[in-house]
Amino acid sequence: MQYINPFELLNITAINLSNIDGVTVNKAKKKLLTEIDLGDNNTIQHKGIELNKSDCIRITDDLDYRDKFEFHLFILQDKFLNEFLCKGSMIFFENFRAEHIYKQSEFLDFISPYFSEKYDYVLFENYKKKNHKNVKKIFSVVPITNDIYYDMCFKSTYKHIRTIDNDLDKLFKDIDNGKNQYVDNKFIGLPELIGESVNVTLINTLPSYFQSLRNHLAQTIRNLSVKINNDPFSQYEPAFKIIEISNNLSTDGLVKQNVTKAFEIIKNNYESGIKTLKQEIDDDDDEKEKKIEDEIDSIIYKDELAAYENISQLIEDTIRQITNKKSEHIINKFSELQKWLSLKIDIPKLNAQPRIFNKIQNKIAIQLKNLSATIWNDFHIMDISMCIIQLAISINVDVETRAKIKSGYDTLVSIGEKQKRNDKPISKVPFTGTWGFGIGKVLYGDTIYLTIFLIPIIPISRYSVKRFTENSWLKRDNTIIALPKKGLRYYGKLKLKPWQLFWKYGLIVGLSLLIIISIANSINSSKNYNNSKYARPTQSSSNDLNTKSIYSNSTPKDFSLSKPLPPPNLNHNNSRRSNYNEPIYNYLSINNGNITDSANIQPKYDNNIDNKLIISCGENADVAVKMIESTTNITIRYVYINKNTTFTITNIPEGKYYLKIAYGDRWGIRADGTDKKGRFTKNTLFKKGTQILDYYLIHQSDGSYQVPSYSLRLNVIYKIDDKSNRFNTDEISESEFYNG
Repeated sequence: MQYINPFELLNITAINLSNIDGVTVNKAKKKLLTEIDLGDNNTIQHKGIELNKSDCIRITDDLDYRDKFEFHLFILQDKFLNEFLCKGSMIFFENFRAEHIYKQSEFLDFISPYFSEKYDYVLFENYKKKNHKNVKKIFSVVPITNDIYYDMCFKSTYKHIRTIDNDLDKLFKDIDNGKNQYVDNKFIGLPELIGESVNVTLINTLPSYFQSLRNHLAQTIRNLSVKINNDPFSQYEPAFKIIEISNNLSTDGLVKQNVTKAFEIIKNNYESGIKTLKQEIDDDDDEKEKKIEDEIDSIIYKDELAAYENISQLIEDTIRQITNKKSEHIINKFSELQKWLSLKIDIPKLNAQPRIFNKIQNKIAIQLKNLSATIWNDFHIMDISMCIIQLAISINVDVETRAKIKSGYDTLVSIGEKQKRNDKPISKVPFTGTWGFGIGKVLYGDTIYLTIFLIPIIPISRYSVKRFTENSWLKRDNTIIALPKKGLRYYGKLKLKPWQLFWKYGLIVGLSLLIIISIANSINSSKNYNNSKYARPTQSSSNDLNTKSIYSNSTPKDFSLSKPLPPPNLNHNNSRRSNYNEPIYNYLSINNGNITDSANIQPKYDNNIDNKLIISCGENADVAVKMIESTTNITIRYVYINKNTTFTITNIPEGKYYLKIAYGDRWGIRADGTDKKGRFTKNTLFKKGTQILDYYLIHQSDGSYQVPSYSLRLNVIYKIDDKSNRFNTDEISESEFYNG
């Protein structure tokens, strides 16, 4: 975590510290933000780091807390500590002086993330450069951290030495299999290569924290020298040079005994050229080595293992909540669940982890399989269930676990193939309904018919359907309540039966013949009357035929009634003429989500922040919502939400936002192409939220932070009696919404 001193950022130097007060800080903040706003790219450069407005606000907000104010002020006054935290300067270790504040737990909690990162960086860089003097100087200062961050100070150096150990272990295996280039060259140059990568003096400088790793490295080098000493190689000189490296490493316990014993025997072989040392690595030794290796890896990857355990617990909690009908994913029909899982679990990274992660890999894969089964068994949502179990399959697991997951996957595939054999997939539910005299489209059995007086006349299409009682879901008192509703579920489209096809096309042909015959008779009848001397009746004119239009262009506010269309005007010639000129629209069916096809608004995300804005739409109108950054007035999301549904806006960048809301029906785009922006064409109402939604992360004194989220219920109703916890809005014009 990069440290930036907010006093330096605000250009408040150590010279005038006695004059620092709240007024001084606020003035400096305003000056800094103004400088950013006037810049070409809305950023500033501070000590080689590019900062945007939200970065500066987050950093300077620390000064609003008294304890952080004092800590930053102390660091600013200690220029050596400040330079170390900002740039990783070695001058801090050269001029180190113990301070009383270093023992305060509050200060340690504050400084630990910054200090541990720079300590780790400086140690690793000097170790790689083999700067023995600087490494000793660094270790002369005990890390100024709490217990949680202590391990982080050595993480990079620990991994580097562990990599060297792994490379030597691989070299041992290659030599054992006769596949290494040094075998043919009688290991010439190998001791020098090992001595270069394993700097004995530098490694022995490392503190006791590295002792287990140092022991393991010495054991690996010892095993390599024994392999070269014994048959079939019997190369005593390179074996002795290599065992010397192991013997010079500072070891303890059983490892020291093993190395010393091997050193004496190989040294004697090298000097006499007679004796041969039997390799003393058996199955028990292998198990001990694996155990030691796992113990080391458990230290190195402690944070990663803990993170995956947290993910495992989240999946387990999700399964329990879904089973108990208490999960918000149910309300959203699991639309966000797959994305949530993909963000939480980086599968390529998980698969690349060492053996110590095998247990958690198996655990997460089984949990994903159980989650998939729960969604299918309780809700029969095939696409989500299949995606989740495919995630489980992509994780590297043992044979037994893979067999369990494969069984669940095969079951889902079998169900899906059965549906495909019977059905042709459909993109949307077919329309059914009737108008006057029972004319329309009605489903009888599995077939939709064209009806007259509700009598089936022509079979139109046939579907695989199932009548069921569907549950819609409502959250109340932290419990998801099922609201049963009878309905139909369409699984796919089927072919019409042969007799239905004969009926359909036979009836069409018959009706066509009747129409042709009727037209022919009409033509003959008109010819017979052409010579008749009937006079046309005169048209009467009346001044009261003009009817006032009751059509109003004013915006409805309560959605209680749709406005009736105006009747046509009648002139004295009894011809119809329109008294209004309305645009013609192409109407669209919109699903919940971002509006991007016509609005030219690019949605913005920050996938590192798991925040949300949950919007529930009432029963009276669909809504379109713009989420707008309060300082720049830039729209970062533009979403459409159907009535009686809920949609969640996620991964919102840090900032402060206000909302513009449009209510209405029938979303359309001008057919003449003059305006390509979609809009509501019926029963419209436009509002602007007066409240600011603050999505800046809330940082705590212990270094953690809270992620803010909000939820809204939007509806147009007749009267609101309860004014508590309301989202206040002002009415705006249609132009302000669509063009603003």
